[in-house]
Amino acid sequence: MHPRRASIVRFSSLRDDSIERIRESVSSTVRRSMRSMRSIHHAIVLGRSRQRRKRDGGIARLESPHCEGNERSGESTRSSNAVRLTSTSVYGDEMKQKMGKTKNLIVTILRLVPLGLYVRSAACKYAIPILGCDGALCPVAIGKPGNCAPSANTAEQYAWCEHAWTPWANGLLTTMRVPVQMKCSKANGYEFAKVIGALELAGYVALWVKPAQGAFLLSVIMAGAIHFHMTKLGDTIDKVVLQFALLGASLAIMFLTSTSHAKAPSASSSQRRSSSRKKTN
Repeated sequence: MHPRRASIVRFSSLRDDSIERIRESVSSTVRRSMRSMRSIHHAIVLGRSRQRRKRDGGIARLESPHCEGNERSGESTRSSNAVRLTSTSVYGDEMKQKMGKTKNLIVTILRLVPLGLYVRSAACKYAIPILGCDGALCPVAIGKPGNCAPSANTAEQYAWCEHAWTPWANGLLTTMRVPVQMKCSKANGYEFAKVIGALELAGYVALWVKPAQGAFLLSVIMAGAIHFHMTKLGDTIDKVVLQFALLGASLAIMFLTSTSHAKAPSASSSQRRSSSRKKTN
């Protein structure tokens, strides 16, 4: 073979070998770079997943105790409120029962003393011979001198009715332009006295059935009696102490019984409001 041609063949073989080596090195470099890129991508994905898990775990740790704490605090608050309401209601019920018993005791005592005097007064107006109603007339009761004390028996009340109560009542009726005239004498059976006695008896009976209404009626009667004593007879306050005591007792019963009945609806309405709150909760 010619030397020049042999050199050309050798050069071409060397060139082919070098190209093959370059190709292999490039391919190996590309493969290494791809592997490194894959590992980097995998590391990035792994790091992101770890960060996400950490963030989710931190939020869960932060949120779950807070929510549980809120629920537990809410339950404890509700339970403490329920206990407080229960104890308050029990204490309030006990106080109401005690106050109710005290009011009933006071009302009962006032019914007997001094308002029990209305029974004797009405009995004497109807000439029923009990509790001293059949006693003799004391001259002092009609403004005459004597060594006795008026007892408001039948004879004395009839004398007062004929000579004092009837003129005073007719004067009031005339002033108010009421076309009615009261009569109280032996001829008509002491009519006006028996009317007053019927009102007194009705008022006293009503004290045990409808205390407020009965106390109101007796208060009106005694207010009229005080007006009679201070305007017709000219008595001073120290002479009508008994009348003021009877008026005060009637007003006390009217106040105690009317306030107890007025507070009952408010208590039931508060119970309805509390039950509605429990239903909503």
